[in-house]
Amino acid sequence: MVVSEKTQTTQKNYICTMRKMIESQKTEQALELNIRTYEEALAINDVQQIVYCIYCFGVLEETSGNIAKAMTYYTRSTRLSREHDIEDCLVASLNNRGNIYSVHGELHLAISKYIEALNIVQNSKDRVLERVKLLNNIGILYIEMGNLQKASEYTVEALRYVKKTDDEALMCKIYGNVTEIFLRMGQLNKAKYYNQSNYVLAKKCQNEPEIAFVKVYEALILSKEQGSWSKVQSLFEEAIRLFDKHVYFIDKCEMMNLFAKECIEREQYEVAIQLLNTMLKDICNKNFRNIEITALSLLEEIYVKQNNVHKAYEVLSRLSKIKEYTYTHLKERELERVKKTTVDHEHKDDVSDEAKGYDDVKKLQKSLQILKSLSETGQHITSCISVEDLVETLYQQMGQIFTFEGFGIGLKNSQNALIDYYYYESDEGQMHRTSIPLDSQNFLMSLCVQNSKEIIIYDADNIQEEMNNNTVLNPKIYKTLSQSQNKSILFSPIIFENKTIGGITVQSEEKNIFSYVDLESLRIIASYVAIAVTNIIRAYDLTIANKKLRDVSMKDALTNVFNRRALGQYMDKELANGKSDKLPVCAIMLDVDFFKQYNDNYGHVSGDQCLIEITATLRRVFRRHHYQIFRYGGDEFFVVVEKCPKEQAIQLLEKMIRSIKTLNLRHDYSGVADYVTVSVGAKLIHHVSDDYAKVFNEADQALYKVKENGRNGYHLV
Repeated sequence: MVVSEKTQTTQKNYICTMRKMIESQKTEQALELNIRTYEEALAINDVQQIVYCIYCFGVLEETSGNIAKAMTYYTRSTRLSREHDIEDCLVASLNNRGNIYSVHGELHLAISKYIEALNIVQNSKDRVLERVKLLNNIGILYIEMGNLQKASEYTVEALRYVKKTDDEALMCKIYGNVTEIFLRMGQLNKAKYYNQSNYVLAKKCQNEPEIAFVKVYEALILSKEQGSWSKVQSLFEEAIRLFDKHVYFIDKCEMMNLFAKECIEREQYEVAIQLLNTMLKDICNKNFRNIEITALSLLEEIYVKQNNVHKAYEVLSRLSKIKEYTYTHLKERELERVKKTTVDHEHKDDVSDEAKGYDDVKKLQKSLQILKSLSETGQHITSCISVEDLVETLYQQMGQIFTFEGFGIGLKNSQNALIDYYYYESDEGQMHRTSIPLDSQNFLMSLCVQNSKEIIIYDADNIQEEMNNNTVLNPKIYKTLSQSQNKSILFSPIIFENKTIGGITVQSEEKNIFSYVDLESLRIIASYVAIAVTNIIRAYDLTIANKKLRDVSMKDALTNVFNRRALGQYMDKELANGKSDKLPVCAIMLDVDFFKQYNDNYGHVSGDQCLIEITATLRRVFRRHHYQIFRYGGDEFFVVVEKCPKEQAIQLLEKMIRSIKTLNLRHDYSGVADYVTVSVGAKLIHHVSDDYAKVFNEADQALYKVKENGRNGYHLV
């Protein structure tokens, strides 16, 4: 079917008409119009109009909050637009899909859609605004991913093109994004320049929402300059008031996350916690996944800094429940940080003159090669799961960096005044471990950690002169060094968040082999080690917290014995899949006689105390045996005793009945005695079986027989 130019223009304007109706909150009228237009287009097989209508159905569903349905329509309109070469609708569909992916944290998918749309519009002179918006969107996503170099490329290009238009509101937004990029890059003068430009333009066009962004960035710049915190907070609160008045909620949330990061850097933890919790409460039903992830990650960072393991675990548990959540963008951010560190060091020209005759330029080049090598392996280093794994990984890596025979890492032991020292001697390739006193003056590692200072020794055989100029070295160390095979020695402290947590050393048998350039390299390596060690410690702490929480979930809060959930796992793992050396096993079902009457007449407090005393009695009865006690129900207990033949089982059952009787817990409302008694059914297990339900049933049947016979006794089958 041939479509006239007039018809094409009408179809292109159709999307604009629908958007205006939706913005005017005429959603029902827009839906009716779209259905009618869609039916008419189907009747005459107007493919282009059909595609436009399908796209508009997506817009209507998205406006109503039906994201899944919206994505279905957008995907269909994307496919059909490609097949029939309908560029306008294809760009609109890709852009909307990118927007949804962005809001829900799928940043890579969002970028791929934006870039595909950008490739379509970038050569069209009539679509400059679309190009600017796409460039800006891509830049924003790269900001979120931490790739500031890519972000600056796209946003600066967007700024260059937007100046060719008369869209001042969009120009303000891009000024704000460029400001944020340079702010994050630490280029405060550029950040100030673009923020001031944004302010002037926003004032000119009376754009109060954009002034809110200007105030936030002004607060962040002032904070970076270590300005008064009260002034910083005042500027941010002024911005929030403007946000509440004018700005979309999602923009406000993004700025709150950004300011919370600054609060953490300034150690204003309580301000950040309050800010983040308020925001998380406000967005709980809004499905802003990426914002929620950022906020929760910041909270976790704060709680770890405060050593609040339980709170950190709660936050991480909440993070884990967010569907399809990955750490891809965090990994990329770390890689970009590593690359940025490398670049920073490529521009350093402050190299010490004390290189002892070595060519400093060549040394610096070598140092840069080392850094690049580390950046490639940094992800592996920071993913080590144990200190031993970390030390071994570094030992293997250091061979590409230094000529050395000795290598070691010392870490403060938080439980005592010792340093746990992991080290390699010579080229034997065998890791050793020892402990040395933290406050000792006789070990270089102790001195390095105590004083948080680097140590460089060029020649251990001629160290007397160095000793005279270095008060940290005492005669005993001098004697030890003079007898050591290693003659060139470097030490660097391992520092994390301004706290010294350990030290790292490389040592060589060759004299005068190290320079201050090598020491700088070791210092950088120490910074990677600090991150890795902290990750290991955090992971260990969270594992312990997780285990404690898991243990709590398996215990009965009242009696502190295992609960019914734990019983199922025990029977599965210990008995059904267990070894025959545990046999025979005596499975005991115990029920307190007339316990409901006890509770009703003596009260629940007395009832709880009764159960506690019975549990304590059971522990005393079985204390010489390998046993487990489970609270099966309200007043029911299940006991498993391993290696318990029939004669021994009978003795234990009789002892249990007697011991509970001797508690002499008065029970005037019992039908069998004037004190608390129990009925017990027991089953002897002679063969390993996975049908533990049958065991429960047979023990329960034995218990039923005791109750039929008047209670206060036992029956063994």
